[in-house]
Amino acid sequence: MTDKLVKTLRKWLGQAPPAPSPPSAADDELANIREGMAAIRELLRRFGAALGAGSAAILTGLGYTQVHQLFPLPADSNWRVLASLAAISALAALVGAAWLTGRFFSAQRRIVIDASQQKWRSDRLNRQFGDEEQELREREFAAGAAEYGAGSLEALELRARRLHRIGLRAAPATRRGYAEEAEAIEKFVRLVLWRAALRILEWRSHQAYRGWRTMAATLLTIAGILGIFGLADWSKGQRDLIALRKECALATKEGATDACAPVVPASATRTAKDKEAAAQHEAAALAERAAGRIGRGAPAISRASDCWLVIQADKTLAGADQQARRAALLACLVASGAQGARLGP
Repeated sequence: MTDKLVKTLRKWLGQAPPAPSPPSAADDELANIREGMAAIRELLRRFGAALGAGSAAILTGLGYTQVHQLFPLPADSNWRVLASLAAISALAALVGAAWLTGRFFSAQRRIVIDASQQKWRSDRLNRQFGDEEQELREREFAAGAAEYGAGSLEALELRARRLHRIGLRAAPATRRGYAEEAEAIEKFVRLVLWRAALRILEWRSHQAYRGWRTMAATLLTIAGILGIFGLADWSKGQRDLIALRKECALATKEGATDACAPVVPASATRTAKDKEAAAQHEAAALAERAAGRIGRGAPAISRASDCWLVIQADKTLAGADQQARRAALLACLVASGAQGARLGP
């Protein structure tokens, strides 16, 4: 009602209403800071909500598709150890997912700050800040106080209050000047507080995305999920192995031959046969070379000694195994006996 009456009187007197004062640079900066902080908090909120929903979906799907594969537990396993490992893995996945989601929601919490807070104080307002956040806050406070040549931001705020009190007792002609100066200082102190809050919010956002606690929560969640998958697959594999052994034993009982023998790939069997044939061929060739050096008329014991000396002296048999040497000796004895051999000159 009073504003309408003033406007009506000004209109009757032919006076135009006073134009609103243009916004100052401090007002523009303060508006930008508020918009920036709102955008950071909105991004953290969306990312945290998406992460929470994704974690819930993954853990729910994991519980539906994997946990039931743990049971029934294998008959020959230690069920206490298996159940303990499964519980630890599930708890790690749940705690990691909750911790990871909470990191993004806690980063956007309100920042309560005033100019009277100092680093060495331990009141409730200060305990909400970590060491890095206190360092950022004190740095902004010191930079703001330096612009007015004050020792601290608290001293600058006290200066504004003192100007207000002086203006109340000053003459009407100078009262307005004191009030404007005090208002300008208070606006600047408020701007510095917003700057410090923005720096703290930026630090918390950075830590939420790339901090070591976020990495630890991520690794804990992944380890828990992998543990559940591994235990479920192991339990299922053991149950399948027990069932296969029962079927194998039943087949053997009914007359099957080698029903439980391990399956050897055809390529491995073929390679083993090729190696065995090559070794036999080499032994036969060495025996023929040894028998060719045996003469006639020697007794059997001399032929055996001569064959063994020739085979040991052969360079090709230096790296051969004992079985190959014996095969070469037997072939040499057979060949030299047929010829009535003896060791030649």
